[in-house]
Amino acid sequence: MNYIVTWVNLKANILRSKGVKKRSNLSSWKNIDIYELKKFIGLSLLMGIHKLPAIHLYWSQSEIDYHPIYGQTLSRNRYETFLRCLCFYDPFTTDKSDRLHKINNVLGPIISNIQTKYYPKECLSLDESMLLWRGRLSFKQYIPSKAHKYRIKFFELCTDDGFILDLIIYKGKGIVTDSRGVTFSIVDKLMRNYLGKGHTLYMDNYYNSVQLAEYLYEKKTHVEGTLRKNRKENPSSITAAKLKKGEAVHAQKKKHSCNKIG
Repeated sequence: MNYIVTWVNLKANILRSKGVKKRSNLSSWKNIDIYELKKFIGLSLLMGIHKLPAIHLYWSQSEIDYHPIYGQTLSRNRYETFLRCLCFYDPFTTDKSDRLHKINNVLGPIISNIQTKYYPKECLSLDESMLLWRGRLSFKQYIPSKAHKYRIKFFELCTDDGFILDLIIYKGKGIVTDSRGVTFSIVDKLMRNYLGKGHTLYMDNYYNSVQLAEYLYEKKTHVEGTLRKNRKENPSSITAAKLKKGEAVHAQKKKHSCNKIG
């Protein structure tokens, strides 16, 4: 929080140095402190629960929208100016070649705190999630089959009840480089703090492979999930089998088993 206070004040003063109008909220800017930062975060979290269609309505005096906690905590002008100056990096020292440089200083400590303070039970889940995003962003995804077509993709490692333990934000090709393949390296990176401890990892066929299952088993980690039929090292007796409804075929290699059901 000390860093965020420094970055917000730095950005506000940079904006002021470029010149502001007399009636602008920035013209009367006063540097924030941690106490005021906590107020801003508290109101922002509350807005996520108590949703209104526009920010100014949270400070409305009408009988329908009036909620005194907002005005008693921060003025509307102060909140909106704070929002404009919100910043999570030092523009003078940060390496801007990283597409996530604007949030890395906050995202890293959050994930580190989760892994320090909380340890999961046996079952873990690894999958993708999508965040709606319509702004300008070079690595946002376009998925025409979805109602909300523009999104940011996340690769997430979660507990069996959905609590996020680690994540990778997709920012274009080359997010993870490994000779064993992109999906292999994503799993290896997200599981780095949980290997060798007896967990069971559930994945879909985008990630799963025989090679990955063997690697994780060597690390005392079990795997359950579906397989794509074109993955390397898939048992030919399974992929070539033509089954009628209700039939099944099974193959096993050491401790690994694979089933196909018609």
